Amino acid sequence: MAAGRFGGDAVRARFGVSQLIFASAALAFIGMVAALLLPNVVVTLAGFTLMGLGLANMMPVLFAAAARVKGLSPAEGLVQVAGLAYFGLLFGPVPIGGVAQLSMLPIRLSWLRPAQR
Repeated sequence: MAAGRFGGDAVRARFGVSQLIFASAALAFIGMVAALLLPNVVVTLAGFTLMGLGLANMMPVLFAAAARVKGLSPAEGLVQVAGLAYFGLLFGPVPIGGVAQLSMLPIRLSWLRPAQR
């Protein structure tokens, strides 16, 4: 995470925020798809690593944007974004897990992985 964030500053300085967000989201998506669809432990770990690198720069960019919202002081913008982030961290996994169970995601993904013996 630290390596992704430190590297993200150089990418943001060179290419800009919008390209950093787009590239980060694409990297996270590719990593998640690889981790879910390719039945190999090494590929799965590499996929989750790519996903982590892709997501590493999202919060710093959001915090920087929150500090520049017109009509709010930087502190107010940061408090609102941090509050929403904590809300999502605390209450997001429950509905995501519920949707995964209702959509039978674990069962649907199980055919992709060979049986463990």
